[in-house]
Amino acid sequence: MSVLAVNGLRVRLRTPAGDATVVDGVDYEVQPAEVFGIAGESGSGKTMSMLSLLGLLPDGAVVD
Repeated sequence: MSVLAVNGLRVRLRTPAGDATVVDGVDYEVQPAEVFGIAGESGSGKTMSMLSLLGLLPDGAVVD
C-alpha cells in the first residue's frame, strides 16, 4: 500500500498570453519507510508539483 501516489499530475497557470502548462504528466508512488526526493533544473516544475499536493497553488492555477 502506498503512502502517496500521484498519476498524471498536470498544473496550468493562467497568464496574460493564455494558460501555461508548468507540470505535465508527473507520476510517482511513495511506499512506507521510503525516502523520496525531487530533483531537477530550475523551472522544471518541482515547486509547483509540491505546492499542488499541499493545496497551496497561486490563485487561478488549475490542476488536471
